[in-house]
Amino acid sequence: MNRRRQITIETHSVTVIRLKSGSVSAYCESCREEVTAFSPAQTAAILRVDPAEVDRRIETNQIHLTRRERGATLVCGSLLKGLENE
Repeated sequence: MNRRRQITIETHSVTVIRLKSGSVSAYCESCREEVTAFSPAQTAAILRVDPAEVDRRIETNQIHLTRRERGATLVCGSLLKGLENE
């Protein structure tokens, strides 16, 4: 009598983002809530892509900008959660 066993392995990953200067909060009109925001350079580092790719993703609404504070462009951090492993 042959027995067959099936083993299912489920994996999860967690990305922890820590900023040297502390987190920046900004209101995101698209999410309609207060979110952690990042500069485009920080976003490129988080996603491990070049800054031009961040600009492309902003243009295609994969990620979006929050309100600009003091002339600085900030990227909404809520949409980055699922993108860091792409």
